[in-house]
Amino acid sequence: MKPIIITGKRTSEDIIREYFEREYLKIQENEKPGETGSGNLTVDFSLEDLTGSYRITGIQYRNGIYTVNLFKELLPCQTQDQHAEHRKQVIADNTNEFYTPSYPEFHSVISTLEQNKDNSQYKDQIEEVRQFLKQQILDRWLMTLTRIQYNPENQKDKVIHNYNQQDSYKIELDSFMGPDGYITDQNVTNIIIPLQALLNTKQSLQEINSIYKWLTDVNAHIFRLISEVSRTTETIARIGAGSDMVRFSCYRHIDNSYASLGVSVARSK
Repeated sequence: MKPIIITGKRTSEDIIREYFEREYLKIQENEKPGETGSGNLTVDFSLEDLTGSYRITGIQYRNGIYTVNLFKELLPCQTQDQHAEHRKQVIADNTNEFYTPSYPEFHSVISTLEQNKDNSQYKDQIEEVRQFLKQQILDRWLMTLTRIQYNPENQKDKVIHNYNQQDSYKIELDSFMGPDGYITDQNVTNIIIPLQALLNTKQSLQEINSIYKWLTDVNAHIFRLISEVSRTTETIARIGAGSDMVRFSCYRHIDNSYASLGVSVARSK
């Protein structure tokens, strides 16, 4: 790995930049890009029930395998900007605090748990985590660090993950807009590409629905803008559930405040 040369006094922004430069070099030298569910990496799964969190290893996220610590309490209600600023500060201070996940980070955890649900060694622990997560998204809307940028006609829409972070990345698509509805409903048009961009996965609609039905016992539904905008409009992406659906919500104003799950993500390999 190429060395990162550091001179002079480092600021918080320097520390954040250096951290993500190291992660970027790992990706460039060791891995090819991947998405959740692409199945191109060997994964050793495990789950530990710690005092204040669950530690889940073997999470396939983007370009590698990660360990995710999932906090057993929600982070307080804040705007997406405030949640994003908190994550930046946690990384700058190099603390063990938990921060808000992006949609792909959240989905990677759910997908990995569902894939291992019949693992005899961890079956009971997985069910405990499932019940915890299910209850949180039944009780309230949860914020993510994913934002949707809807653009006027003839401009591509963007899904922004790890919003306002050094490792932020965008997925462009012709249009994220479309009708609300259950994701497997044939009458819901323009669904597969937006949903795969939201979750950063290549999984099919049926696979995605199966994962979230396992999590919540109900089918998945999407909410988004349904018509063209005259100017660039950005909205937060959040998740919630009711008795009849689990909701991928992609239309609420950026100033809205919501609680969030707390995670700490570390690359394993």
